[in-house]
Amino acid sequence: MLLPISHDKMSTRRIPVVTVVLILLTIALHGLATTYSGDEVELRRAIMDAQALYFQRPSLGVCPQLRGLQGDLEPIENPLGDIIERASTEEQKQEHAEKYATACARIDEAVSKIVPLRFGYVPARANLLGLFTYVFVHGDWWHVVGNMWFLFLCGLALEDRWGRLAFPVYYLVAGVVAAGVHHLAVSASSTAALVGASGAVAGAMGAFLVLFATTKIRFVGVLGFRFFTFRAPAFVMLPLWVAIEIVFGAALKHSSTAHWAHVGGFAFGAVVAGIFRLVGVDRKLDDAVERAAVLGNDPRVDTARALVAKGEGKAAIALLEGLAKEKPESIHVWEALRDAARQSGDLTRSGEASRQMETLEALRAGREPVAAPPRESRTSKASAAAPARRSSASVPAAKPTPLPSPDDGATPFFPAPPPRR
Repeated sequence: MLLPISHDKMSTRRIPVVTVVLILLTIALHGLATTYSGDEVELRRAIMDAQALYFQRPSLGVCPQLRGLQGDLEPIENPLGDIIERASTEEQKQEHAEKYATACARIDEAVSKIVPLRFGYVPARANLLGLFTYVFVHGDWWHVVGNMWFLFLCGLALEDRWGRLAFPVYYLVAGVVAAGVHHLAVSASSTAALVGASGAVAGAMGAFLVLFATTKIRFVGVLGFRFFTFRAPAFVMLPLWVAIEIVFGAALKHSSTAHWAHVGGFAFGAVVAGIFRLVGVDRKLDDAVERAAVLGNDPRVDTARALVAKGEGKAAIALLEGLAKEKPESIHVWEALRDAARQSGDLTRSGEASRQMETLEALRAGREPVAAPPRESRTSKASAAAPARRSSASVPAAKPTPLPSPDDGATPFFPAPPPRR
């Protein structure tokens, strides 16, 4: 058995409020469901009474409540029922129909008290509300704890990447798609309720694979009576997991685990994240988080870009270098500084800003930053011997600011504090 326990993308730019709320809400709802869920004995009695009344008089037809819970129940021919019906008076027929309607209504009442049936997704009933609510309903505590742990691991990185609005919307839509794939994979007459957040969490895993493919994941395993740990990249372990789900889904026709919901959610996540990257949505969402979390909506980047547009690159550099010392972890600042340096023809500053950007992007993606090779001066001996000429309007180059590392005392889950000045 293997269990992921952490990965290299655990540090975030701000507290992952949405992920924490989703986890706490799911746990709280499961606790309420466990406490107040109705007794299935009453439901079985109501179903048996309704079935008996139906078999006595098949001409009444299968009521929607029975069809939703006994999907394979089809209209039958009962010769004894036909004899009873012909021998009955209109008053007796009416009385029987009323008893049948009452028994079917009892089914509705019993179902409403059983949380998995009321809020889970049942293919035979195709309950639209269940498409959204089933992700918050679980079978037992192990079920909910396992799903929430995986949501925690993936949600940290995705919320930090896409923000507090886009991520929860994506999570719920992934759950709907996973339920839809489950509906197509199993019989449409299936009366088993689909419950659990694993389909939506699988959607988060698929997006994680695309956005953080090289991120190392740490696993703990048990072999016999010995525990062991190892690290492996996401692009190895996550495809392996979904391949196992496909095999189980194809081999086990009547499994209690919704393997095809996992596969559908994972595929949805990978496709959506891939499209987001191709069309630039991923970058825009990440930039919005950067602006809000790191810069605190500081207007100096926009001011500097406006100066560059006017051709005042040196003034922009002076403004941005001060901001870079305050916010060395902001890709926005280094990107603007690179552009200002290029506009001014300052290749030294442009190269330094580019290297800082590459380092930050590597850290954000969970990769080890590539160390820059030592720079060699390309200045000729003649120019080296000549005295350096400086314009009075020029700004002295700032010393490269050391970048914060996720391992430099930053607690996983919470953002690293800004450097002390």
